[in-house]
Amino acid sequence: MSIRHKTIVSPVNLQSHTVHSYLESEGERLISSYSRIGSLLLLTSSELELNAKITAWQSELLNLLTSEAVKLSIQKKKYTEELPNYKELEVLTPDTFVFDVSISHPCLWALIDAIKKIDSEANEIENLWLAGFIDDEARYICRNRIVNILRSFNSRIERATSPGKNRNGGRFTSVQLIQMLRGGLELYVDDNAITQEIARYKQQAQDEVNTSDGSQSEPVLAQHLITDKQSA
Repeated sequence: MSIRHKTIVSPVNLQSHTVHSYLESEGERLISSYSRIGSLLLLTSSELELNAKITAWQSELLNLLTSEAVKLSIQKKKYTEELPNYKELEVLTPDTFVFDVSISHPCLWALIDAIKKIDSEANEIENLWLAGFIDDEARYICRNRIVNILRSFNSRIERATSPGKNRNGGRFTSVQLIQMLRGGLELYVDDNAITQEIARYKQQAQDEVNTSDGSQSEPVLAQHLITDKQSA
């Protein structure tokens, strides 16, 4: 394994097939996306206001994931309330339900804790199905819901930290993103708010181009963002 920074590889023991399967196929992408938060926190450690903004955004993201775990718990209780003789059965979980997380910043420990909460609720719903208390359709619906929770979580991070989707040269580096945050880019968790902020920021960058004096150096925002119109 090739690494760029000092790293702790932490094996995460999972209970549910759904979360384990998701992490096996998309976990590296999720960890990579979330690691960007660590890079932003580290690089802004001497800028208290900006660092506090990133910390608050991280907390909102984690609260979102935790709230989804609570909703899954409520769904599980609805299933069990309809079972007059419900009793938990012992279920054997494969030893292979393990996912290795490469931790390059301490913020990833909080992500692991949040994923474990989702995994715990997913496990109990899977066990209800295995014991015959819910049918295949209910299990399928819950499985898709859990995968969508994790994919949506990752998507919000990627979209908020990569506002120049049509930009040449790949995604922004953490240093470039910090410069954009200094220039007014805001971080949001809500999907609609992210979309609106990207549009606002692109327009702001375009306005800088339109009002520049024709000097060789590009305006601050335009240096990092290529709008749809420019890249067309």
